[in-house]
Amino acid sequence: KAETMLANFAWPTLLMNACWRLDIPLIHVSTGCLYQGDNGGLGWSESDSPQLTMDTGAGIYVASKELAERVVSTYDKAYICRMRLPFDEFDHPRNLLSKLAKFDTVVDETQSLTHRGDFVKACLDMWQMKVPYGIYNCCNPGDVSYRWVCEQINTFRFNGKKTWNFESPSNFDKTARTIKSRCTLSCGKLLSTGVKMRPVGDAVLDALDNWKEAQ
Repeated sequence: KAETMLANFAWPTLLMNACWRLDIPLIHVSTGCLYQGDNGGLGWSESDSPQLTMDTGAGIYVASKELAERVVSTYDKAYICRMRLPFDEFDHPRNLLSKLAKFDTVVDETQSLTHRGDFVKACLDMWQMKVPYGIYNCCNPGDVSYRWVCEQINTFRFNGKKTWNFESPSNFDKTARTIKSRCTLSCGKLLSTGVKMRPVGDAVLDALDNWKEAQ
């Protein structure tokens, strides 16, 4: 927990202060795991107050990220870019697609996701296009169910031979040690600036079509 607070809260605070003193713009990578649900089908926007915070019992990762947003947002030359459940075509323990492929039981839920390469390109485009500073949900537009993602993983990687047990969120939450975020974010603010990101379903299929196993 101490290392998480150091990396996610203390370090961004120090970096922001350095940028402030030198009048240098800052891009801060945050998380979109601050909400629950899909906001009545609209998705949660940057103007919606986070539901998962230190005060509401969020896990240390989410809580530390939310605290950092509070501090970094006081700097008027900061981009706060929210990533959510990263994935790409490179097999890795932190890749969501790699995780789901290895699990036998998966929670049957719907989420916003972020392709890592698309995220980096969006951040660089924001910088180069000089879009207004502020908080941005940098997720691939739309949302997908884990059930659908597992079906695609099965098709692309296992020739339809793998099976998963899908557990309801309510059953999973009975044994979870911290509150888990399940949410859809609105990317309207980001897209309105002219920055482009692929629809999430297209990004998932492209990653699986170009999958590279770990060496």
